[in-house]
Amino acid sequence: MFTLTETQAELQAAVERFAAAEIAPRVRDWDAAEEFPRHLFPLLGELGWLGIGFDEGIGGSGGGPVERCILVEGLARASAGVALGIYVHMVLAAGALAAIAGPDLAGRLLPALLSGEMCGAWAYAEPDSGADVTRVNLRAKRDGDSYVLEGTKLYITNGTFADVILVVARTAGEPGTLKGLSVLAVDGDSPGLTRLPMKKLGMRASELGELVFSGCTVPTDRLVGEEHAGFRQCLPVLSQGRIFGGALALGLGRAAVDEATRHVLSREQFGGRGPVSRVRGSCGDGPRPFLRHRSVNSQARGLRDRHFPRRTGHAPARSGGLHGRRHRRSSLPGLQDPRIQ
Repeated sequence: MFTLTETQAELQAAVERFAAAEIAPRVRDWDAAEEFPRHLFPLLGELGWLGIGFDEGIGGSGGGPVERCILVEGLARASAGVALGIYVHMVLAAGALAAIAGPDLAGRLLPALLSGEMCGAWAYAEPDSGADVTRVNLRAKRDGDSYVLEGTKLYITNGTFADVILVVARTAGEPGTLKGLSVLAVDGDSPGLTRLPMKKLGMRASELGELVFSGCTVPTDRLVGEEHAGFRQCLPVLSQGRIFGGALALGLGRAAVDEATRHVLSREQFGGRGPVSRVRGSCGDGPRPFLRHRSVNSQARGLRDRHFPRRTGHAPARSGGLHGRRHRRSSLPGLQDPRIQ
């Protein structure tokens, strides 16, 4: 069975302490207000946790998929909405920049994203096509040293407040193919971009937005990856979402079992002979399915780390814990921070 290294176990405990102290007490308020707690970005940046999985040379903290899953799971145990917002910022927005952006663009944006000074979003879904990326119809027409964007994106996590949004746009061809899809890093306050909040039924602390581009001009030096091929280049980054989705579900499931166990063990009904009393004996079985889930998810992380080698330079550092080596304690900062002791 997969086991965590000593440093990974320390990170897991630290994240859970942080979530219990900084997120859990206020999560109902954030959910009711339908607002993401944006102050968490610089706070997590100070701890070095937004930089997990990124090379130290660009402001990252080292580590890999295992450490990232530990962070997502721990945050989701307190709030799935918060975990989702951090995942999109860290894995999709910053992750795509680290994987395929040129050195100049990556150098300008990544340090601020990994420190939490800036917030990121990823935008590809559209009103008429949903998540079918081959049907993307938002156009980015070349005009000298700029692109002019026309179209709409829908269901964009962090879209209402992100400082930089990675937008999938069609720079060539017609809908129905991945060919001709580019990725542009668009400033959230760009003229010609209107951001509209969207209502949600659940995970309401994670803000969702509709983005309307009408004559929005983006400099050509904001092109992420190759023109007409940027989205294809991002596919290995997007594939990680399945792994981190599993970690988010695991954290949320653990929270549900924790709450159900607390209720069953404390509830008194019908003189101790009620239906609640009869299920108390099964409470000890609660962690077992989650241990199985974690084991399967951990194996997926290991396979991802072994079989999808990262590009050097701006690529995230490989997780040593998956190969029998322990991280240096300094490679994952924040573990000794007094706020999480």
